This record gives sequence, structure tokens and C-alpha cells, in this order.
Amino acid sequence: MAKVLQDYTKQGKPRKWGVRKAQSRQYATRLYTIANRDGNPTMKKKAGRVWACGDILEFGRSLDDGGKVLLHAYFCHDRFCALCQWRRMLKMSYQTTKTIEQALIERPTSRVIFLTLTIKNCKGTALKQTVSALNKAARKLLMYKRVKKNVIGWVKSIEVTVNRDDDTYHPHIHILLQLASTYFKNKGEYLTHKDWQALWSKAMKVDYEPMVSVEAVKARNGKDSINASVSELAKYQTKATQYLSLDVDQDVKIIDTLRTQLRGNRMLAYGGMLKDIHNKLFEQEDEATEDLVGVTGNERVDPKAGAIIAQWNAKYQNYVIVETGKELSIGRKD
Repeated sequence: MAKVLQDYTKQGKPRKWGVRKAQSRQYATRLYTIANRDGNPTMKKKAGRVWACGDILEFGRSLDDGGKVLLHAYFCHDRFCALCQWRRMLKMSYQTTKTIEQALIERPTSRVIFLTLTIKNCKGTALKQTVSALNKAARKLLMYKRVKKNVIGWVKSIEVTVNRDDDTYHPHIHILLQLASTYFKNKGEYLTHKDWQALWSKAMKVDYEPMVSVEAVKARNGKDSINASVSELAKYQTKATQYLSLDVDQDVKIIDTLRTQLRGNRMLAYGGMLKDIHNKLFEQEDEATEDLVGVTGNERVDPKAGAIIAQWNAKYQNYVIVETGKELSIGRKD
């Protein structure tokens, strides 16, 4: 009987390679549908790359805890491929966490808050325009005097959810703000939820009160609160479950919209001190060619343990181990 791949995080949680690969294959079938509908050979090639994404995974063993360390894999780098989304999210979470940790070392009295800024749903044809308006309003918000005077740095991301019932899209912004300690201490510096809501409404130029969430990020149990906020910030721009279902026609329509309307939109943007620190710690990479194998860049591999090769198996809808003990390949790559 085939041995299914089992891979766990340092916290003991299973890494769901099989679930994400299955979603990637389902997404590829939707791209094939689009290619055949439009007679588009370029889209057909893209679908083929997504279909083959992560077919074979090569792991080594960690010198630190004996866990699996990904060494080689082919990733398609498509923005909506579930495997690539997941690897990119892990990478962005790692880099953002390290950036914030360094910023708090350099400015130990500073505080961090997590903002979520929303707007009413829009139709798919207006998604690109709405996202552009959100980004413009967020920049304006950060420049308001009451905000700017306390901001040390920020990290911003856009998330889009889909309402399949009424065929609308809900783009919203997450911002992690590093603030001077005076924000919480000096009279008149602190902004209430109502203040943030009024400023966001002003920046967006809307005649209603948009939903706004404001949370102070506290160092509970060391880094737990920061990690939770970073995970929210760096999560998928649009989750695969938003555009993959049993309704092929609706999936295709949503994928068409997302691919067209979100083309060129950056997953994360840094500003202020956090941008400077991120640039010093990490090299800038293009989304189409970035390394999605070594997402944390700090795993130490045991050269004597040999490799573990896992291959996607359609019958089991999971990865199965096809070879162990093979000599490790030189260098990590995708």
C-alpha cells in the first residue's frame, strides 16, 4: 500500500500539501475551460503549468528537529494557484514577522495596531477601479496629520472576498501600523474607533460610515499576537475556496474577473521604517520568478539523512512517498 506524505510544522500542525495540490488541479481545469472557450493557446499553456505545479516534491531532513525541509519542486507561480498562494503566504509571513521584530528592537517603546478598512461591495467590472480607490484612500489616510505624526512604519495588503449569491466582490485593506508610544500616552493623540471610521470615510469620499476594525497588537505569550496579525495581513489575496466549487460556469466567471481585475496588484506593500528594514533584510523579488521553495531561508539540512521524494497521486488525491534515502541534490530551487 502506498505511503502517504506526512509533513508537520514545528508546532505539530499538518501541512496540507494534498489539499492544496487538489485545489491547484481543480483551478487548472477551470483555466483549460477558459482556454477552450476562447481558443486561447497561451491560456492553455498556463493551465498546463498550473496542472504540473508541485507534481514532485523533494525533501531533506532538518538538522534542528528532524522534520522535512523542502529542497526541490516545480512551482507555476500563478497568482491563484493554491500551492503557490500558500508558499507565497508562508514567505510573506516570515519576512513580515522578521521585519516587525527588528523594528521593535530598534524602537522598543513603539506600539503596533492592526487596521481593517472596508467599503461596500462592488460588481466585478468595477473591482480594479475600486481596489485602486482603496489604495489611494489608504495613502491619503496615512498622510492625515492626526495619523502621520505618530506613524513610524506600516505594512498594507488587499484582500478580496466573493459573494457568489449576488455576484459582487468585497475588497478590503489590512494595515499593520507601528506607532510611537506617544499615541497611547499623550492627551489628544489616541484615535478612537469612531475617529478611524470618520477619517476612512473622509479618505474614501463616501457618504456612509464604512466598517472599520482597530485592534491593538499585544505581545501575548511572547510573539503570539504579532504572529496572528501578520498571518491575517499576509494571507491569500483571494482564497481558492472563493473561486472553486461544483459550479464550473460560476467559477470560470469569477476566475476571469479576478485574473483581469487584479492583474499587477501587489500582495504586500511596506512604508516608512518597516520598508527600510524589509529592504535591508530581504532582497526584492518578482512574483513570477520568486523562490517558493526556501520560504524562510533558514532551514539547516542534514546532508547524511538522504532525500525523500513524494509524487502526486490522483487515485489517492494526495502525495505518496516514491523514494527515500536518495542522495541529496545540490542547491535548493523551484
